[in-house]
Amino acid sequence: MNFILIPFFLATNLIINDDAWYNGPEYSFSVHWSIISDLEKEKGRYMGKALLMTLKCLPREDYLICHFEDAKIGKWSSKKFDREGALPARNTSYERFNFSVNNFVIKFHQNGIDHYLVEKDDKLMNQILIDMFRTIVNQLNIATNLDQKDDNFQEKQIFFMGECPADYKILRSKVNNYCDNKKFDLVLLIDSKLNDDEIIRIKRQIVLDQCAPPDLYYFIGRDIHSTIFENTTDRLISSESNTRISKNCFTTETLNIVDIYDQEHKKLGNVLDHLYISLDSIHPAQASRISVDIESLLHGPEYTYRVEIITVKKAGGQPCASTDVKAFDAVSTLKCRPRVPDTLNCRFEAAKMQIYEEALYELARETVEDLWMDDEPFEIIFDKNGIKNLIVTKHMKPWIIDMIRSIVNQLNIGVDIRNKQDGIFTTTERSFLGECPAKIELYHGLSYDNQWKDEKFEIIPMNGINKVTSEFFRIEKRRNINDCEHGVYFFASKSAYTNFPRDVTVTIKSSTSRIIISDSNYTSYTVNEFLVTNKAKTRNFTFHEKINLNLETISAPINDIPLIPDATSVSFMI
Repeated sequence: MNFILIPFFLATNLIINDDAWYNGPEYSFSVHWSIISDLEKEKGRYMGKALLMTLKCLPREDYLICHFEDAKIGKWSSKKFDREGALPARNTSYERFNFSVNNFVIKFHQNGIDHYLVEKDDKLMNQILIDMFRTIVNQLNIATNLDQKDDNFQEKQIFFMGECPADYKILRSKVNNYCDNKKFDLVLLIDSKLNDDEIIRIKRQIVLDQCAPPDLYYFIGRDIHSTIFENTTDRLISSESNTRISKNCFTTETLNIVDIYDQEHKKLGNVLDHLYISLDSIHPAQASRISVDIESLLHGPEYTYRVEIITVKKAGGQPCASTDVKAFDAVSTLKCRPRVPDTLNCRFEAAKMQIYEEALYELARETVEDLWMDDEPFEIIFDKNGIKNLIVTKHMKPWIIDMIRSIVNQLNIGVDIRNKQDGIFTTTERSFLGECPAKIELYHGLSYDNQWKDEKFEIIPMNGINKVTSEFFRIEKRRNINDCEHGVYFFASKSAYTNFPRDVTVTIKSSTSRIIISDSNYTSYTVNEFLVTNKAKTRNFTFHEKINLNLETISAPINDIPLIPDATSVSFMI
């Protein structure tokens, strides 16, 4: 009987002949993570430290439920600065290392690891240990779908250091006695056969100078060798991985070379970082160790946002609050779930809309009844600058697509702000209005919302986004509308979109967006000012529109992510 070992990639064939396997198998992997530095090579030695532990995993359909055991750390000196020298000496003494033993989930898709789930109340899983854990578990990440691939190819994927292209090489050779003592029967789940007498090697060299963001690497030496690397910086210069698979053997290792610099950016030396994982044994699993919190999140998180749109007419074109007349408002709920690293699967719920005749006069239809979006799913595809495009059903009406564009624009950064410092800079921003020159202002400050902090979730920055706990991060975008490359401005609702007289024009005059992110708050809004004028230019109205989106909750859905029937890709820009 086949059991999943690495979802979508590798399985193990087990002969089940008794009730001991009722709970399925439990896989035991040995983990060896060691570093050696040449900072003391003039003394004729290379100082090394090693972190050893056991990784145990229970297989499920497209995820593994895992935990660590028996973590220990030791130090030694080596006479070689290479892979062989990074192997700890036999007489190395070890002491216990305080690493989490709680369950976590590794969720996979066809290209490798999708995301992780850890227990919220795991006090040992601080940011340092999360980085360690992520780097270790990444050894199980092939990071590409090998089906119908050539023996040599390059592909861009998301790794633990960011999005990078990688050169792959697949080699086959006759098996040696490397794993003769292990009695496994491994089976590939890809479109490739594993013969009894051969070993398959998957070599992967990451093209580091093309990573986005660059120079982002978790260096374990800073946390387990802190005295040596105090007041230094590091840069990853080489990263090569090797995965070996035969009928009775699975090993994977990564060898990284790191440059070390002092505070004046003078190179001090190098560090060799070696991480090795081997499948050691397969035993019947005992009673499930799955916690309720972990099990409830197996379908991933669902983010719930409150959406509010308010449009007012300014009397005589002047922003006098006492004479403002409400023209349109809408309230809705937007629910989104991450499907793959660059995609959100979303839908709207409980939409309420209102057109106010006294503000629009003859420009809107006579009734205030207005139909809006149903709960059809759609998807938002992101790239490093923000939203790239949308996936919708082919029969979705144009006005609904435009409404989606204007709302989800609040989730769009529009420019690459990774590794940017506070201040103002000018660049081209991509939004639902098109590509516009914009002034971007980034600002960090002390957050005062901790007293209302939601204990159920915490917002953390992604790679290259600089934000620490207890501060907020603000992004403000002021668009130069006159120089935009954009289409017709979409005004608020189906009524205005389809029932404006043909001799009426809508011209956007200004547009500003602001995003505020703290530990437990995400708020984003856009304020637009536009002018409605008849053909003879004898009547005109100035409108102010605010589209606001606020993260309210993060919950655990009980169903799979919905599929989009008859899907098609559309531009994010109107």
